[in-house]
Amino acid sequence: MVRFIRNYSIASLVGIVVAAVAMIVMFRAVLIRGITTIAESSSVASARIALHPIVPQLVDYLNVAAATDAMRGPRRCPRRWRTRSPK
Repeated sequence: MVRFIRNYSIASLVGIVVAAVAMIVMFRAVLIRGITTIAESSSVASARIALHPIVPQLVDYLNVAAATDAMRGPRRCPRRWRTRSPK
């Protein structure tokens, strides 16, 4: 009888430890996912608040920059940056 109780106690202890570790791992994953979601939404909100006052000027600047690039044509790297092709 004592042997049976000892084996049952050891098996119960192992089961409780395994269940506790599984719960900790699952809780950690859910917690990390939640914190990441909150941080991303906070970053998006902060970016919107920061950009709101300058959006009209930024759009004008980007339109001018795009028009200027279109007039220049394709960009090429300087000759010194080009790699030589093998002969």
